[in-house]
Amino acid sequence: MLENLTQSFGRVIDRFRGPGKLSEAEVQEALRAVRRALLEADVHFKVAKDFTKRVGVALAGDDKLGGGVSGAQQAIHAFHQELAVMMKSEVPALPNNPGHPMVLLLAG
Repeated sequence: MLENLTQSFGRVIDRFRGPGKLSEAEVQEALRAVRRALLEADVHFKVAKDFTKRVGVALAGDDKLGGGVSGAQQAIHAFHQELAVMMKSEVPALPNNPGHPMVLLLAG
């Protein structure tokens, strides 16, 4: 499943190769492909929708990374930023309980 998602993201990034300026049509088409890839990987539809919306806003904004940055690099930066935000947790690390065994339940 992760291999398919990686390949799908790779194909989307390949669409951005070329000129530095990203057109709105290119961004929307690529975001549809990302949303489809996330849904095929069993990501909840609201998460996929929110993720692609935030990436679209980052790519469509006028605050590009710079003149020498390609469209693929801009897309990779936007994907990385949003994935980092999405994976960030407000839950602290495991509690420290010295002298007592810690029981963990891992379910998958």
